[in-house]
Amino acid sequence: MKASFYHIVYGVSVGILLALAACNQDSIRDIHDNSRESEAMFAISFKMPETRESGDGGSGGNGYEEGIGYENYIEMIDNNYRIYFFDPGSNKFIAELHQTTGTSFGTSEYRITGTVPEEVCRHNRLSVMVVANWMRYGNLIPGHNHIDDVINAEWAQFDILDKFELDPARGRLMPFYGFGTYDNVTFRKGEVTRLDEPVALLRAMAKVEVVLDMPAVDDVKVEICGYNAKGCCTPVFSEHDNYDHRNWDEDYTRELHLAGGKNDSDATSNRKELQRIDDGTGKPKWIAYLPEYCNSHNTNAAYIEVRFGSNPPYRIDFAEYENGRKLEDSQMNIYRNNLYRYTGILKDNAVIVFSVTVDPFEVLPDEDVELNE
Repeated sequence: MKASFYHIVYGVSVGILLALAACNQDSIRDIHDNSRESEAMFAISFKMPETRESGDGGSGGNGYEEGIGYENYIEMIDNNYRIYFFDPGSNKFIAELHQTTGTSFGTSEYRITGTVPEEVCRHNRLSVMVVANWMRYGNLIPGHNHIDDVINAEWAQFDILDKFELDPARGRLMPFYGFGTYDNVTFRKGEVTRLDEPVALLRAMAKVEVVLDMPAVDDVKVEICGYNAKGCCTPVFSEHDNYDHRNWDEDYTRELHLAGGKNDSDATSNRKELQRIDDGTGKPKWIAYLPEYCNSHNTNAAYIEVRFGSNPPYRIDFAEYENGRKLEDSQMNIYRNNLYRYTGILKDNAVIVFSVTVDPFEVLPDEDVELNE
């Protein structure tokens, strides 16, 4: 039996848009908290991005796709977030937003309001770092700690999920990170300052989907072969301009941020079964949420195995193909905040055709990839 894998490539961002209201000052009374009229306050409202078309580069969308369910969830009730202020000149830590109150509106919109420390009020140019759903948070020292002390901290790492199912009740959360620099910021006592530009939050994990659009798929096992046990909650960069242009070709750096600076020594021997989801469409789906992975050589290649019953498995690589064959040393890295989707369709001649959507970083040709059992 021969399977044919159809390879189409385009970028999909699953970033959250942290939309901040227009830059102005509102009275404390506007937020119904008269007890804090002697304080300067700071309010951030954020929501998930609008749905954008998925498809190849010519579909009319610009490659973005919204997350679903707990992929958009921030644990507000337990204050599982931090708002850090930094000096843009030195990148040194100034202070953290105090006495924060988080409010959610539905499942995709949030607002955080808090008291601005006096040392922050003395600045009119600020960098704001937003982090959420982290396993732990460090204690930063004003004037001492640098942005890189957050980005490279051990406490800014997460463990791979014990099961590929996001579930706040079981501590399975998607970590987020965002960063922005703002000029002409003014804080006044008795008023709430709202900034005028958005910060984009990045998910720390990549998402992998395998979708089977075919009948009789009860006895199927899907595994990821090769992954890192830990990931970094932040990317390697800290400059807002590096990743938020809302255009896939210009957004995001092309650099991995791996725990320890490299793949785990035993990464290639790691295997984990994807979580099956039946969403009522009649097309069963298997999903995984993965830390970033350096997949640049044949010797450390991560791949997916799809096994139908007792038949030999099909192998799907994260790679480039030409004339139906995988190019040597052409593996694609697994990057945070990206969706890698494989869709399989059973044709009349018993050939399984997979359409593969992966992170491109450059325009690649459409190719057929044939695999034999």
